[in-house]
Amino acid sequence: MTEKITLSKSDSIQNHNGNLVFAGTKTEISIFFNYLKSGRNIEDFLEDYSEVKINQVNKVLETAEDQLKSAFIN
Repeated sequence: MTEKITLSKSDSIQNHNGNLVFAGTKTEISIFFNYLKSGRNIEDFLEDYSEVKINQVNKVLETAEDQLKSAFIN
């Protein structure tokens, strides 16, 4: 059974036409996770998507970690 996780609001994440994007950009957060899943690193992503800042990436990772902890620990 899949449980829906509610994300808290963030300065680094926005909803753009139904897709989560890095705030102030049209870069979908799913692209970032696809980079990581394919073995590429954060530096590669930031080079290719220079409009995204490292603090935004860090916030997305922190948010994901917090949501996972909340879903599986509490």
